[in-house]
Amino acid sequence: MCLLFESIRCENGLLCNIEYHNNRINNSRRVLYGVSNSLFVQDIIPQSEIPNDGIYKCRLTYDNTEFKYEFVKYSMRTIRSVKIVTDDSVSYEHKYSDRGTLSALVQNSGVDEIIIVKNGLVTDTSFSNILFFDGEIWFTPNTPLLKGTQRQKLLDESIVTEKTITADDISKYVKIRLINAMIPFEAEYDIGIDRILK
Repeated sequence: MCLLFESIRCENGLLCNIEYHNNRINNSRRVLYGVSNSLFVQDIIPQSEIPNDGIYKCRLTYDNTEFKYEFVKYSMRTIRSVKIVTDDSVSYEHKYSDRGTLSALVQNSGVDEIIIVKNGLVTDTSFSNILFFDGEIWFTPNTPLLKGTQRQKLLDESIVTEKTITADDISKYVKIRLINAMIPFEAEYDIGIDRILK
């Protein structure tokens, strides 16, 4: 079975949103491997190995018995073009290291990034969850491919609201905001609706 991974934001020596990563790791291990014991990232990665200055991506790769991790200096991608792509068979319920299907969708799109629509419903981009802003309220699709840690945190804090969003609904919003473990809500990684190609 393919290895799983977590991308954890490390900011000035702090592993961010660690309880959400722990929850996802242990849920995936339970569902995919039948492992019942809980593991905690802070017990795997010594504090002495965490960079204490700047923003890094901690990539933690794991299966039912082994863990490996590395820290890489982080910078956000520049996205100039976005396109809506439909794929009714795509699936990414757990955070697998094998992202071949998602990567192929982007490569075949001819743009920097895609919004994936499955069975008429908006899901995610190839690397993030999506928020939609109507001018007053932030919404996130209730049909994500992957229930991200940042997404769950924002839902728990009532900053965003889940909603069914169809491909036809996209044009009704003002802008989208991309979020993932490395891109917090406060980063304001926004894209205007007028920049999204159909």
